[in-house]
Amino acid sequence: MDDQYSVQGAAALSICESLLLCLGDMGLMTDKDVIGILEDAASAHVTGEPGGK
Repeated sequence: MDDQYSVQGAAALSICESLLLCLGDMGLMTDKDVIGILEDAASAHVTGEPGGK
């Protein structure tokens, strides 16, 4: 993967994380839901599959 896609991916992840944190702060999502989504995203990044399977 070249550097341009790495930077774009990091920017997209940062935006999504910020949106999830805002949704949690506003009470539209529970902390458990936000953490679950972030953990799934992290494991999908590492393994290439949602849920880290």
